[in-house]
Amino acid sequence: MEIIWISYDKEEKEYKSYLNRMPWLTLDFKDNLSKTLKSKYSQGGIPNMTILKRNGTTHKVSCQQDLGKGIESCLMKWLKL
Repeated sequence: MEIIWISYDKEEKEYKSYLNRMPWLTLDFKDNLSKTLKSKYSQGGIPNMTILKRNGTTHKVSCQQDLGKGIESCLMKWLKL
């Protein structure tokens, strides 16, 4: 499983302040792929998470609620989806 953070920040300065705290991969602030992925998979609200499986199916998850249980617990749950 790979987690990729896609920013919804409007200013690059905001993006960079969050970037330093992100433990996972991210797309560059100006990357056009970010816009494409947000329009295709966004579920509204921040934060949000969509799990995209290799077979193309997606699962929308409540990452705020899940992350409150700890990252290891989240990853185990998300791997089972």
